[in-house]
Amino acid sequence: MGFVRYLKGYELLKRSRALAGRPIWQDTIPDTAAGRDSYRIAVKHEKAFSRAFLRAMRNLMPEEKPVGFATLWRKGNLDEIMATLPFFNAGEINQPPAWQGLIDSLERAYGSIVFESGVDASQRMNKKFKTNFRFTLNDKSENDLLAEHEQIIKADIPINPYSISWIKSHALELIAEGISVPQISTVRDILLRNFSAGARAELVYEDIKRNIGLTDREYKAVQNRRLLHTSAGLPDTQIDVLVGDYKEKLLKARAVRIARTETIKAQAEGRRTAWRLAQDEGILPEVVREWISAPASLNPTRPCAICLDLDGKEADLNGAYESEFLGPVLGPPSHPHCRCTETIKQKE
Repeated sequence: MGFVRYLKGYELLKRSRALAGRPIWQDTIPDTAAGRDSYRIAVKHEKAFSRAFLRAMRNLMPEEKPVGFATLWRKGNLDEIMATLPFFNAGEINQPPAWQGLIDSLERAYGSIVFESGVDASQRMNKKFKTNFRFTLNDKSENDLLAEHEQIIKADIPINPYSISWIKSHALELIAEGISVPQISTVRDILLRNFSAGARAELVYEDIKRNIGLTDREYKAVQNRRLLHTSAGLPDTQIDVLVGDYKEKLLKARAVRIARTETIKAQAEGRRTAWRLAQDEGILPEVVREWISAPASLNPTRPCAICLDLDGKEADLNGAYESEFLGPVLGPPSHPHCRCTETIKQKE
């Protein structure tokens, strides 16, 4: 599912939570062994995603402003200024070093999760259908694969026909659409605010470096926090420390949000890949996937309307579920923080 449809699900989720006065994060998961283990795998890898995102954001902007930045700033040509900054070309062939580092980290993290989830799904499938399927990302043993995973990804050694394609395309999609696009909006707002205030080019570039990684909404929250401290009469040095701490808190929270969503996506992909590979080998009977939403709780919005609509619906291994709200959905998760899972059963 592309980011547009995925974000549409997120907007519907936020709307339902706001109406109910409840937090967005669902604290329940499907009450099945597969559901619990799937989220155990996802949670295990959250920190790696968070660290990769934070490291890339902190290293994205060069220490010195690009050549010509000051000249373009004096001319007020904001579009040309944007084109000189490294995040502007994210997703293209010649990646800035910081983006390429993040992509490499994401590919390694995705690969580890897909592999672990695929092995877990295979073991459950073998027990349920009396099959003898062994999940690998290539033709190496599992121990060799774990030891050499980083080199395998970098060398582009052929892996199973589904995993490598998903790992590489999804890492680029997350960078190009999920991270770079919001970043462009934030930096454009920084430029407009500083241009209206008549700030010097050096101060503008420092402002961008300090707030890189924040969404536009988060950047505005940081500026409002600075105004609050200024109106309270705090000294500038103390304001800088307080605002810097607040900015780091927001940035880390964003890193966790991204990590939580992406690790769940990867473990779901690993599970589906194992089933499809087993089907390709002809060792599975004819099966269908079944959507399992998180159980009901005292919170009337858990699970949300999107997930309740999909609960119990079936789809072919290579097909899609039909959502009343989103249209065709490949599988869980249907929106950020989705707590659904799926299983397979013999087709009747």
